[in-house]
Amino acid sequence: MSYRSSTSSASLLGKETRRALSYLQQELREEKLSGWRVAKETLRLLRIVISSVSSSGLDKVEEAVRELGQELTRGYPRCFVAENMTRRVLKVIHEETSLDTSDPGRQLLGRSVKNVKAVKSNILEAINEIEDELDTVLPNITEQSLEHIHSNEVLLTFGYSQSVEEFLKSAAEKRHFEVIIAECELDYSGHRLAKSLSEENVDVTLISDAAVVALMSRVHKVIIGAQAIMADGSVLAASGTFMMAAAAKHYAVPLVICAGLHKLTPLFPHHPDNLYDMLSPCQVVQNPKVWNETWFRQLEMSCPRLDLIPSPYIRLLVTNSGGFSPSYVYRILNEFYDEIDTCLKYSS
Repeated sequence: MSYRSSTSSASLLGKETRRALSYLQQELREEKLSGWRVAKETLRLLRIVISSVSSSGLDKVEEAVRELGQELTRGYPRCFVAENMTRRVLKVIHEETSLDTSDPGRQLLGRSVKNVKAVKSNILEAINEIEDELDTVLPNITEQSLEHIHSNEVLLTFGYSQSVEEFLKSAAEKRHFEVIIAECELDYSGHRLAKSLSEENVDVTLISDAAVVALMSRVHKVIIGAQAIMADGSVLAASGTFMMAAAAKHYAVPLVICAGLHKLTPLFPHHPDNLYDMLSPCQVVQNPKVWNETWFRQLEMSCPRLDLIPSPYIRLLVTNSGGFSPSYVYRILNEFYDEIDTCLKYSS
């Protein structure tokens, strides 16, 4: 089986799509968009691509969608959410065009029977349904808060996550509890969460990341967000969260992950170092006086943007489809994606 890059032949993406794609790539590089917004923007681009394919060129729909997915990851190689939305639409295309996945030639079947316009209409309708599902991600997560947060508990979280923020606010409407927030020294996003929760009259304590282990023994639950849920149930989260997960496991404190299923990816973390960027150490070592010191220049420092938390450290994943253990992830993967779409390159 060979792989054909989208750059080896004429592009199937029109000018309108290219303009919107360029804008989204820029936003991804600058990390201005949340995972939810990336998902919505990706679906908007996919709708433009599918609508622009002529009825006589329906066999090019899958290739155009794959090209868009590759272009998005070329703009930001670790954009799991954009890849996930592309894979979900590819599964819809397979179903609507009766793609025979056992045929190495990947030929479309039944095209003489199906009405081409109806096929495109069904694909676009399915995209609308995925968008509607995205709109219910936060409400579905927050409505589970009372099942997992009880009165007078002490909760620990890390940095800022919109899912965690809404989850805690929802529980605070009927329960009284205390939240300890590790500030996340890479960007101090924990300050944002602390301010938001304090405005809702939640008891908040803001701590440095270094104090997490010392306080873990008095914590009832650890609740954090995630950048991606991997195929084996492990998660990618903010740098520093693995330390928190390891401390929680040592003290037998349950670790709960709040994340929408648009972050679920069929990729396995076989090579964790390839899954996230390395940042400049100056974001951690903020004293410019030492930067030119000889001893400092001889140091080798790693500053990963994300941490990989293996599935054995995780007690529960709270998603928009309910709560489940990491071992259940494989069943959801089968519902969302086709195995042949794990790699977005078009095979021929």
